[in-house]
Amino acid sequence: VDNGSTDDPAQVVQEIGRGRVHFHRNAVNQGAVGNFNTCIALSRGELIHILHGDDFLEPDFYDKFTEAFQLAPNCAAIFSRVFLVNEGGDLVTLSAFCKALNEPSNDAHEFMLDNPLRAPGAAVRRSFYERHGGFDTSLVHTADWDLWVRAITMGKARMLNQALANYRMFGANDTGRLTRSAGHLRDMLRLSDKWAADGLTNFDPMVFNRSLVWRAFHESQRFRKRGDRDAAQANYQFFRENGDFKQRWRTYVGFMLRRLLLES
Repeated sequence: VDNGSTDDPAQVVQEIGRGRVHFHRNAVNQGAVGNFNTCIALSRGELIHILHGDDFLEPDFYDKFTEAFQLAPNCAAIFSRVFLVNEGGDLVTLSAFCKALNEPSNDAHEFMLDNPLRAPGAAVRRSFYERHGGFDTSLVHTADWDLWVRAITMGKARMLNQALANYRMFGANDTGRLTRSAGHLRDMLRLSDKWAADGLTNFDPMVFNRSLVWRAFHESQRFRKRGDRDAAQANYQFFRENGDFKQRWRTYVGFMLRRLLLES
């Protein structure tokens, strides 16, 4: 599914797919989340896996996921760990394993402060989308996070303690751009409001929002050290706008204490 790009991916699909891959081009760019929903609408299989253009899979991904779904017929989703790689495909780190999902479970408590998943390591049954809908288009950076939590709490999920996909990290992708503008943090506030309104089990919006204030401060310091003044200012502005004076002071003092301990 080509989301209104300016190049010619159809030629690449035709050359490599050789008739095995269906190609669809959106007339206009629908945004990332709208495009994910188009992928779901156009898909025909029982199991749906959305693979972003920057990411890639291990050779046995589909065999392992197919087997996992067969062994857990009551699960709406199967997840796996993911290799996080840089622009050149070199390994940077490995995504976390969610112990609560070692067996099929509705327990999403490990998702209440952060998203431990990366999109290429997630597949969802068509029946879940048909019953509960696709990605929430009111969200941007957190739409996948919201969907994984809904799949777990409404339909059960299991996570494989194997890295079967690769998520590519670089500054020019959507996540990198949103991080520089603090747009990812503002989208997390929208997610917080949604989960609070839905009465999501184990979710504490005050704890969640405090964690965002600390994250904004940490990001501003990280960008400052890298010499990216605009990104540092954007994240610091979020820190000032969304934390009260006491919270901001505790965050600053905690940061300075950590620095002193590291330097001692």
